[in-house]
Amino acid sequence: MQMSDQGCLSSRATITQPTLPYFDAFLRAKEDLWSLSNPNGAIPLVVAENRLATDLVATGLRQYSDFPVDMLHYQDMSGIPKFKQSLARMMEATFIKGLSVNPDNLTVLAGIGAVIELLFHCIADAGQGVLIPAPYYPAFDNDLLVRNQVMTVPVYLDYQQQEFTAGLDAAATAAEAAGTPVSALLFTNPTNPQGLLFSREQLGSMMQWCLKKKVHFIRCDSAQHILQRTMQTCCCQQHVLTHCT
Repeated sequence: MQMSDQGCLSSRATITQPTLPYFDAFLRAKEDLWSLSNPNGAIPLVVAENRLATDLVATGLRQYSDFPVDMLHYQDMSGIPKFKQSLARMMEATFIKGLSVNPDNLTVLAGIGAVIELLFHCIADAGQGVLIPAPYYPAFDNDLLVRNQVMTVPVYLDYQQQEFTAGLDAAATAAEAAGTPVSALLFTNPTNPQGLLFSREQLGSMMQWCLKKKVHFIRCDSAQHILQRTMQTCCCQQHVLTHCT
């Protein structure tokens, strides 16, 4: 039930090949682009973007909106840097106060489905299982199974209790006996669809179980910031970041 000898990554994530062989040359070319004032500069032909027409296209777009010119070109594949910087500052000011967030450690995708699918492609192998406290958001089934062949394993916990170790142990043992080794614990906070907010003790119990079993601890906090405005926060992010760095 523990992660493989390859560490935190799935076997398919570890077979990633090096970047395109001409990529370094392309990066150098970007620093010395052709222009009227730089006739000896480079004109990269390996990327489908036309920087020579940027001014012309931007002029047309600005007739209708204040369109940022840099959006006409490829951006950082992990997310637009300015957005990641703003997101890091928001995180520091809200649900992980007291901690510093490096924008370079953030990856931004469009939608939780895309995040879940890509994340589990990287951290779980086909046939492995993911414990999810039930009932849970039903789209997780397809997000995990369709492309990644990762299995959802419902866990029926007693939310009146503060300690979840026994329930997690029982679910993981049953899954492994059925041929589905567990690689992660995934949950939403608050729960979906019940809307229950885990207590600090319950979160700590789940986290300690993951640390002991060496499985991934994945928490979806899509509504956490909103709830914190009216409810006492039940987070232990500092513990998470300290032990999962």
